[in-house]
Amino acid sequence: MPLSDTFDLHLAWRKTKRNLADNQKVFINDPYIIDIIDRNKDEYLRNLSQLIDNGYSPSEARIVNTPKVNWNIRPASVLKIQDLTLYSAIVIDMYSNIREEIEWSARDQRYSRILRDDIDNAKWMVNSYTTWREYVEETQRLLTEYDYVVTTDINSYFENIGHRILDSKLKRVYNNQDSRELLWDCLERWHRPKTRGLPQGYYPSNILSELYFDSIDRHLNQRDVHYVRYSDDLNMFCEDKEEAIMALRTLIELYRDKGLYLNRKKTDILSSEDAHEEFKDPRDRIKPIQRKISSRIEKERKRKRRDIKRQDKDSKDVDYISEIETELPYTDGGEIKYSDMSNDEKVNVVERSFNRYIMNGDSLNGSLFRFLIKRMGLLNSYYAVPYCIEQIKEGGPDIRRIVDKYFSNLENNVEIANKLMDGILNGEIHYEFQKFVIIRWVFQAGIKNDSILSGMRSLIGEKHKIPETRNYIIAYLGKYGEPTDIETISNIYSNSTNEVRKAIILMAIRDMERSLRGTIYRQALSDHDYCDFSVRLAKEIT
Repeated sequence: MPLSDTFDLHLAWRKTKRNLADNQKVFINDPYIIDIIDRNKDEYLRNLSQLIDNGYSPSEARIVNTPKVNWNIRPASVLKIQDLTLYSAIVIDMYSNIREEIEWSARDQRYSRILRDDIDNAKWMVNSYTTWREYVEETQRLLTEYDYVVTTDINSYFENIGHRILDSKLKRVYNNQDSRELLWDCLERWHRPKTRGLPQGYYPSNILSELYFDSIDRHLNQRDVHYVRYSDDLNMFCEDKEEAIMALRTLIELYRDKGLYLNRKKTDILSSEDAHEEFKDPRDRIKPIQRKISSRIEKERKRKRRDIKRQDKDSKDVDYISEIETELPYTDGGEIKYSDMSNDEKVNVVERSFNRYIMNGDSLNGSLFRFLIKRMGLLNSYYAVPYCIEQIKEGGPDIRRIVDKYFSNLENNVEIANKLMDGILNGEIHYEFQKFVIIRWVFQAGIKNDSILSGMRSLIGEKHKIPETRNYIIAYLGKYGEPTDIETISNIYSNSTNEVRKAIILMAIRDMERSLRGTIYRQALSDHDYCDFSVRLAKEIT
């Protein structure tokens, strides 16, 4: 049987599409390319099937440095789309075996990457926010039962997952040797010359990382260590400090056996009392401010009711009084919940919380920061915009969340886009990943004005360490630019050797003068499959 028959390539493509479209998951992606391939997916998958059967040769992975907390760097991998589709197909075939092997710990010790019952879906796993909240709630519950907790984190977990150790685990749960060998060919190529590491930003890597950790979970469980884990964040609960020290030593030994090492800066032994504040749900953290505002609202509500009764004490129109009272906020009695508040009152809670805990807090709590900016985006509050722009300029790690979950939800984000573009042009924003995320956001959000157009024209001729930055600039000028911009884009085509960029250019010039466009399109048909696919799609939608 041909090896390609082992794989469900159509399902793999559906999952690849979702992975590449998720800006919060994948670090780097391209404009148009998902639609270009999807329009011609049968031919794309037929070609991939032939490559698999003829001896697939994966491409090298590109590394892009992305920001982490405290100005650390994460080496994010950028895989070719064909490689990612195959990677997804291989892990799909292993999926039920892996799920059966690790299911024992799901939502008991392990709360990360809970695999779904149904693999025939674009999603790989249960909603991560739901399981993260369960992890926080279980941590809080265990803190009430134990006096000490050991908080730990692994230093560069994905980069240090050993291929040989992972293979020995896979051999026990999955018996298709040809498929396993193809996986190792890919991993070795992507991480050469090392024999360790999984490409970050891709769902198949997340699943393999949980299988890798499973033997550590089992050892801890056999030794009756009480713990909960979310990815490589692991908390062990102990009766006293001596037990906590012993548990930590045990964990260090287990990690070393797997080629892993603790992140010393994120490892600590805390009393449960001290740890309780650290593991608070963001919603609980803002409750003190929420209660103060609720108390003020309650007092105002009572005052209004007294005024109404005083004004209408002689009135016999009961229906009139009832009508007025129903217009008053909330109901009598009980604490006023956040969900009961008006939008203005919610804004007051969120902005005061941001001021107190983020702008004037002792240290930045990432979970709370992300929670609050998302709320402010939904409430159309611009309060955190200056702070967030400064974070971007300083190379802060949450730029994707800031632009996609906050700025994108604000009704008027044009001025924000102008400031960010100015920051790129004058050098205030000099981190390459920040530039890429901003350019991508401006294109995807459809923000158009003369200032942005001028900035894109200035940037298109520059060299960008992340090539996809230029691809989004090309897409932007093709969509919003003048005929001269489209002519500039068409001139880039002949000098480009990258098939994805060429396909993007062909989409970007679809509004070019018909005869000129036709000449380029005819030449492109013999360039690459992606170029042929792009021309078909461009003609279809023009």
